[in-house]
Amino acid sequence: MSKQPVNENNTTICASCGIDLAICDTIWATEGALYCSAKCGIHDYETLNVEAEKIFYIYAEEINPQDIGIIGDE
Repeated sequence: MSKQPVNENNTTICASCGIDLAICDTIWATEGALYCSAKCGIHDYETLNVEAEKIFYIYAEEINPQDIGIIGDE
């Protein structure tokens, strides 16, 4: 697994913790950000809103990373 810096332009790693999204069975997409888990997404939302979990699940969608072209090293 290659390490890449976390930034808003990198769509192959979790926007919160930096885990390679290609190793995940499912990922969470919300408002332009991709997360390895709902927990990471909710954590990011906690910095913005006290109702982080509720807001996250309103906008989030659980998807398969391969469906959006995120494929691991083979």
